[in-house]
Amino acid sequence: RAHSKLDNESLQVTTTLLTQNPEFYTIWNFRRDILVHMHKEIEPDQVQTDCEIELRLTEQLLQGAPKSYWVWNHRRWTLQHMPNPSWERELKLLDYMLDLDARNFHGWDYRRYVVAEIKTRKPQQEFEYTLNKINQNFSNYSAWHYRSKLFPWIFIDPKSCNTAISQDLEIVRNAVFTEPADQSAWLYQRWLLGKVSTQMMQSNSVWQEELSFIEQLSEIEPDSKCK
Repeated sequence: RAHSKLDNESLQVTTTLLTQNPEFYTIWNFRRDILVHMHKEIEPDQVQTDCEIELRLTEQLLQGAPKSYWVWNHRRWTLQHMPNPSWERELKLLDYMLDLDARNFHGWDYRRYVVAEIKTRKPQQEFEYTLNKINQNFSNYSAWHYRSKLFPWIFIDPKSCNTAISQDLEIVRNAVFTEPADQSAWLYQRWLLGKVSTQMMQSNSVWQEELSFIEQLSEIEPDSKCK
């Protein structure tokens, strides 16, 4: 790498190597060095074209390696150096990728990054998206985790927060009745109970309801994660 030329010929060599092994992170680093060097001497329109090529390359590689950190990382780098990135296109790609594998945690992490760049995408829309994915598969830890990240951005005042907690606790109950041995919903339940306001604590009803639910589930499913 130290003695290699930062030109198009070297770029093509990296394409060949990465197609054979997308986990070759030193080659990704070298490829970015080449692109940065080449982009110093060209107009923004050509930089845009080059970045489009990079996006197509990563899309191709993600088909065979959807959980490759280095491929997702290079795609993020490309968008950060792209004069006119299309964030809506990225969101469509993520919809497709998470339909293929709803528990691809690299895809979920990248989705949070993309959504942060889309000014018109509301947290409530993403909140509903997580519920859709959870209903498809209750053991989708990434969807539960993302939901917990969105929660504080949507439900700010105590009243709406308490209502949302009660609603999500019901979602948790449905999940653990279906998959009692999976820890994803249980972890989210623990997080929700940690958000319970002082007012809700004083009423004591939420704790009584959850305790009653857990006791009932323990009788039905003695091997569940509720113990």
